[in-house]
Amino acid sequence: MGIVGFRGLIGGTGIQGGQLALQWLGLGNELAGAINHASLLVASPKDHVMIDVGPRYKETFQFLYIPIIVVRNIVITHMHWDHVGGLAELALYNKVAPKILPREDAQYLGRDKRLTLIAPPDLTDLLSKHVESDGFIATAADEDINFRTLFNTVPMEPVEGAPSVAYRCKTPDGLRLVFFKTKHLAVSYGVIINERVAYTSDTPYDPELITAVVEGKFTEGNKPQLLYHDCATDGGQIPGHATFEQLKELPVEIREKIVLTHYGDNYAELSAEVYEKKLFRGFASRNKEVC
Repeated sequence: MGIVGFRGLIGGTGIQGGQLALQWLGLGNELAGAINHASLLVASPKDHVMIDVGPRYKETFQFLYIPIIVVRNIVITHMHWDHVGGLAELALYNKVAPKILPREDAQYLGRDKRLTLIAPPDLTDLLSKHVESDGFIATAADEDINFRTLFNTVPMEPVEGAPSVAYRCKTPDGLRLVFFKTKHLAVSYGVIINERVAYTSDTPYDPELITAVVEGKFTEGNKPQLLYHDCATDGGQIPGHATFEQLKELPVEIREKIVLTHYGDNYAELSAEVYEKKLFRGFASRNKEVC
């Protein structure tokens, strides 16, 4: 892996072949402070996805000088507020921004004002009801605001023979996504991008599921090179999440692929143990990387 600049992340340059560029927008759990809520931006030379939209997503966009208007494809892993709390604002911004953009962003004028929202069928149904509910978006009376006027979707198909419920799809310009269902407190999915990078999102400790992901059981034998795994650093005070101590029990060949994310503000207390003992690849950071 190496560092890549922002223009390489979304602009399509600086990424070669099958590489993916990775930028964490936020790293933390639902109680996170300065590290913000976990959200990941992934790009290939041709397309991108933003995984989850927490209520404070704009803070990181501004910090990293990423123009929000470039984001077109949104993956939602589940309906908890720290993963979906900014979706309404982002959808509204996307709808009205082309009318108010500065001249240098004129390339975005006239484009489809709908975001592409990507999620498995059961989760899409929940998202549709959420969008149609009162108070999702307040806008002008003459605007027709509903799920279909705010979002495009993509076709999903089941992954036959997968170890658990799973779906596959492609983004409009060809990123390959596989969703695998986890046992979190809500309907929740992890996602694998181009068979290279996997992200569990929120999940309890489930070694059988993680082994299946790492061994390529969801991706026709293609083994992801990197696994971002949910990690509770508070000793399990918040239910529904794998704890640091539990993840230490995984075999070394799996831990070598794991980067910890969705952690608490106290994660630095564990850094020495992680890096000196080489327990995992490390903690996710806001450094831009290529895989």
